[in-house]
Amino acid sequence: FPACLSPAWLPREGKGRRVVKAQQLWYAIIESQTETGTPYMLYKDACNRKSNQQNLGTIHCSNLCTEIMEYTSTDEVAVCNLASIALNMYVKADRTYDFHRLFEVTKVIVQNLNKIIDINYYPIPEFYFINMLDFEPLEFPDSPYDKFENCPFHFPFALKVLNPHLLKDLTDRGLWSEEMKNQLIAHNGSVQALEDVPDDLKNLYKTVWEISQRTIISMAADRGAFIDQSQSLNIHVAEPNYGKLTSMHFYGWKQGLKTGMYYLRTKPAANPIKFTLQKEELQEKQRADMVCSLENREACASCSA
Repeated sequence: FPACLSPAWLPREGKGRRVVKAQQLWYAIIESQTETGTPYMLYKDACNRKSNQQNLGTIHCSNLCTEIMEYTSTDEVAVCNLASIALNMYVKADRTYDFHRLFEVTKVIVQNLNKIIDINYYPIPEFYFINMLDFEPLEFPDSPYDKFENCPFHFPFALKVLNPHLLKDLTDRGLWSEEMKNQLIAHNGSVQALEDVPDDLKNLYKTVWEISQRTIISMAADRGAFIDQSQSLNIHVAEPNYGKLTSMHFYGWKQGLKTGMYYLRTKPAANPIKFTLQKEELQEKQRADMVCSLENREACASCSA
């Protein structure tokens, strides 16, 4: 908003410290996002231009997940009480949408959220936050509790589940088998490299890494007209670089997004071992990775050297 960005306002309020080159700041943002997935990107002008609280003042920040934009001042603090509705659950067997049921459920949810606001709202003294800041670090130290080391939560673990719609389509076409299952696992759930899978299914079933993020941003912009707040928009770029991220951010900004990006997701440098592959096939693959192919010397680091 122009009032907040006036050059004369900063020194007068004692907010200005030093001048940073825009390109230098932008490079630092891109570098941090590439390495950590953050900082989040929110566009203050878009948030305020499309706000229904313009009569109250300027919105300075969002909630943690970057999808709630509420006005906050020293006199009152905005709080978001949230509920989620799974829209796909209202598709009926005849492929029509049950808007009446959606209306009834939404009505109950709104009433319940309103009760939560009534019950939970109370004035918060400033010294409460000061006490929390002073004493919370003493009460909850950074180190884990003494029995945490052998806790199951201590070990990272993720279970990948097969898309049930893909399973049905492969079964209906007689393509589902143990070999197909192992091929899917070996290719991290992607069907693009599987010769037996027809092109129409390859076009229909894509992993998040195979979907154009420009399309994801465009879809977010299309939804924006029907959202009074914003959207937690995660972006997936397998191998990010300065050019890709800059182009992506500017495209989202030009589309008028409030939230340009929540988290940036990138592919890990190494893939985890796929324990659910058949043991014999896994061992065969590991042997193949270790054997030097004399027929393709250029592809081998040892021979080409």
